Amino acid sequence: MATADLDARVKALGDGESLTLSRDEFRDACDADDKVVYLTIARRMAKANKKWVTINEDTLVFGPPPA
Repeated sequence: MATADLDARVKALGDGESLTLSRDEFRDACDADDKVVYLTIARRMAKANKKWVTINEDTLVFGPPPA
């Protein structure tokens, strides 16, 4: 999987749906150049798709923005 594949998964989320990925899974799926800045990539990906990303200790959760 590549960064573009992750972006496609976030884009595919419907209204009210969320996607939970482990931080390791997300980082490993990023392109080699993106691995160092994977949290920045996650934030930009969420913003570009009008989603919200919650960064926890072990997981990233992409979902709808808070009301």
